[in-house]
Amino acid sequence: KEGFFMNESKEKKYAIIKQNDNIAPYITEYIVDDEADVEELPTNVYPGSTCIVASSSNVYILNTKKEWVRL
Repeated sequence: KEGFFMNESKEKKYAIIKQNDNIAPYITEYIVDDEADVEELPTNVYPGSTCIVASSSNVYILNTKKEWVRL
């Protein structure tokens, strides 16, 4: 199944929807299609980065332990 948003590599199932703005210059926001796609998110971004799951409306945040946790 191919997701709506795909990176160029076609292997990653997430899309960056906001990165490096003036208000939160180190925070990255992602969107994924399904809960299982959260496992594919990178952890080499700053804590506080978030991800929205389109199918469930759940929101995940990267903590200081570099783990994506559901809010």
